[in-house]
Amino acid sequence: MTSLHAIDQTANRQNLRVLINLRGMAFCAQMIAIFVTYYGLSIVLPVTYMVLTASVLAVLNLYSLHRLHVLKPVSNLDLFLGLVVDVLVLALQLHFSGGTSNPFVSFFMLPVIIGAVMLSAVYAWSIYGITLLAYLALAVAGMGHPMPQMMDMPGMEGTGHAASSLIDHSSLHMNGMMLGYGICAGALVYMITRIRNNLRTRDTELEAMKAQALEESHIIRMGLLSAGAAHELGTPLTTLSVILQDWHDLPLPRKKSDLKADIQTMQMQVSRCKAIVSDILTSSGDARGEGAGVQTLEAFLRETADTWRLSHPEASLTTEITVPAVDVVADRVIQQALTNLLDNAQEAVTSAGAAGIRFTARLEDEHVIIAVRDHGPGFTQDILDRLGQPYVTTKGATGKGHGRGLGLFLVTNTVRKLGGTFQAGNDISKDGSLLGGVVTLTLPLDAIRMTPHAN
Repeated sequence: MTSLHAIDQTANRQNLRVLINLRGMAFCAQMIAIFVTYYGLSIVLPVTYMVLTASVLAVLNLYSLHRLHVLKPVSNLDLFLGLVVDVLVLALQLHFSGGTSNPFVSFFMLPVIIGAVMLSAVYAWSIYGITLLAYLALAVAGMGHPMPQMMDMPGMEGTGHAASSLIDHSSLHMNGMMLGYGICAGALVYMITRIRNNLRTRDTELEAMKAQALEESHIIRMGLLSAGAAHELGTPLTTLSVILQDWHDLPLPRKKSDLKADIQTMQMQVSRCKAIVSDILTSSGDARGEGAGVQTLEAFLRETADTWRLSHPEASLTTEITVPAVDVVADRVIQQALTNLLDNAQEAVTSAGAAGIRFTARLEDEHVIIAVRDHGPGFTQDILDRLGQPYVTTKGATGKGHGRGLGLFLVTNTVRKLGGTFQAGNDISKDGSLLGGVVTLTLPLDAIRMTPHAN
């Protein structure tokens, strides 16, 4: 998938090409203006200095073309520094040809507008400040220095003043301003249309990137649902397997009540499997999408706890839910994550020969904080350092309680997908003794809140 950084790089490189074209035109225009003014209008100018100054633009363009050719990254800072050089070159050319009285002083507007369109606010205002300082420096340096005068032509010595009087300097200045306006306006139209095309291309790429991200989000959701279902199906299927294995290895129960109890247990587990698969099918839409219902936050959390309690009648679960009555999206993925936490807590207390799981939920600073505490053996530091990674489990590698670390991995990814956080640790009493493990989920309320514009 095309990254946002790659799209920004493409836009910066295209903008650099626009600057190269504008700089090339500026170089040609300056060279033509210098020679026409000096040789055509016979106006005294420091031609050598002005040609050398204009050559800086050519050197900068060659360097910029080299950067494009070798595919070096182009940043906003690179574009900004290029515009700074352009401003300094323009300021020097104006200093050599009349300062602020030069009609082309309005060209200072070009880099300001280019910076405002191409660059971030900090760089754009910096360009504005640099042009303002350059204009002020020209005004101070040009005090008492009039516009360059016409030179005496061969055979017309002593007639420089008379010759200059033949040219209406006011008219020359007005014509120069008109020409400057025409060039400046034309350059602006060219630059803005090119940059607008670049931005349109960038927006198209961003839309494609957004669509691809949505598709990948859907795929990730389906993966979480499927993997969560596989993990959740493990408990009822294990129960069925144990009962059937007992029937295979041992004589069938003689008492009808015992046989009926086994059958009821199997029917309950089969019903749970069907419910899990059915929930997966109805929740297979987009995130917070077609399959998700709408409930109050308290009802959703209590239903999740009650559903888990029904499938674990041997468990001792206490709940403490103090959340406001806001409508939320009852997403199957979130329910799976909470069920996984309760499953892990039950396995922890069972392995420790203890009992007691506490499920709490509260609202704090527009975040829903859900905690699951157990009276199990807690977490080792090694497990805490790697918890949430795939194939990292708190259970043994063999035996009834073996695991593959999938449950907490799914919880971590679900919470991260919603913009929340996942924390695990040990519950320590005031006297320093270990009470058990605690896992805390923090979810932004806006991530699950049902709004009029929610999908």
